[in-house]
Amino acid sequence: MPDDDFILDCLDQLGDGREPGAAIRLATDRSSDLLATPGTAATLLSAPEGDTDRRLRLFAALVERAHLDMEGGGRLGLSFLRDAEEAIDGLLDAGSLEFETALALARAYGFAGIEAPESLLSFLVPGIAALPGTEGYADDFDAEVDTLRRHAGVDAHALHVLLTDSLALVPASLRPGLVHRVAERDREGYGLLTLYWLLDGAAEIRLAAAGGLLQRARRGSLDAASASALPLIRTWIPADGARPLLDAALREARRRGLAGPVAPSDLRPVQLFGTVPDASGGQSFAAALEGRDGPAAALVLVKAGQGVKDAFLVHGDDAPDALSWQVAEFGASAVAWEALEPALKAALADGFAAGRPPAAGLIDVASALGLMDLRPRAMTGQDWLACIDPAGEVAGLPARRRDRLIRGSANWPGDHEHVAGWCEGTATVDRLLDGAGGAPQLEAALWTHLDERRGHWALLMLRTAHVLRAGGDADWPSFAATAAALLEGRALKKVPIMEHILRASIAAWQVEEYGLAIGFPDDGAWPGSG
Repeated sequence: MPDDDFILDCLDQLGDGREPGAAIRLATDRSSDLLATPGTAATLLSAPEGDTDRRLRLFAALVERAHLDMEGGGRLGLSFLRDAEEAIDGLLDAGSLEFETALALARAYGFAGIEAPESLLSFLVPGIAALPGTEGYADDFDAEVDTLRRHAGVDAHALHVLLTDSLALVPASLRPGLVHRVAERDREGYGLLTLYWLLDGAAEIRLAAAGGLLQRARRGSLDAASASALPLIRTWIPADGARPLLDAALREARRRGLAGPVAPSDLRPVQLFGTVPDASGGQSFAAALEGRDGPAAALVLVKAGQGVKDAFLVHGDDAPDALSWQVAEFGASAVAWEALEPALKAALADGFAAGRPPAAGLIDVASALGLMDLRPRAMTGQDWLACIDPAGEVAGLPARRRDRLIRGSANWPGDHEHVAGWCEGTATVDRLLDGAGGAPQLEAALWTHLDERRGHWALLMLRTAHVLRAGGDADWPSFAATAAALLEGRALKKVPIMEHILRASIAAWQVEEYGLAIGFPDDGAWPGSG
């Protein structure tokens, strides 16, 4: 178990825990310490009376950090989640887990986008069925949907978020039946809600939603707006069992005259902001919009190899604040509108290749931005080069000028904050360290690993060049030339940014392992290797 003073210190920093984002900031700032310390989860879940809320807030933030760490190739997230599951099982075995605490824990996993431990969900089912207003929960989801709809009002995406949160509390085997029951309901607004479920990460949920839409189409009760969106959405989802059902629903809707062109949005794009990719390939875009009912903001996060991770609209007075926060939090800069569509199409293709549909809110974002022809487009390195530099300006430079641009990559970390964090995941360094007898062997193994990953890093550089050129940044030719050199097979040791990536990878591992970046020892020995 960790030193209780350590946890108390973290909780003291959290204050009363009620300030929005306080737990997330703390979990972010001290994630290495909190995730790496064995017993952190158990300590947080063994809360003294009166302290439960703060501990659960911090636990929820750490579950999300653990998931992000795993996605970024880290090694600490999986260990924390295993410890958390063991701690939950221990509380269940001892009969000391209260129902309300179990609900909070399940919601923490659901919010982070990962499956809660099956033991926790099994414990919750009888209690949920007994709650007021949820009689027959496992058989009839209607009352739950109607209750949550009153909370969400006319915002179908908000209702979807609430229902996703609610579905996270029941075993996965029960969820498709509940989704199908909602999807087939002849109720106003449920068509759009069902479209969101078509983009669920679980194939069973997508199949259930598509089946419900088909039943409504056959009854003639499918609304025209939902029917008209199906041709686009079907291109975003994996080619699994849901596709034939959607095709049948679309044919039926067309036969009844329900499907047609998508109605244009009343929102007008004003300004676009974007970031360069971070170490895990994450890249954010934020768009300011204006409409008859006031301002709006469209916010999108894409990630290399994973597709469109998040997308949503904010309407009304909250939109400017949401946009300002996004720009400040992620260090975004103003870019030309032409930067957005290629990035989204490439991200859709990434997600499609990985069997991951885009975030449900992309439906709203695409509609608001007039991107109703937003189909996946796989982008190779050469495709990106053609997109960034269609006239071949960089490729046409003399070899000496191109070499100068490549040597200029030594300056990127100092000039671009996101690039300063480019590194391989600590799980990779940990794995390579197992076979290394010291620092020189680890360095050699990392160079070999980076050589195998040159295509990955070239694509990140090209995506960076793309957004920099769209923002008028003079560094874009350096990124384009360096990426091209990697694709052409240039030796990595002749590419300064690759040296930075290697050193930053080792430093990140050292921070996790020892709490500080200690650098290579002079004698070549690796701490702990002997």
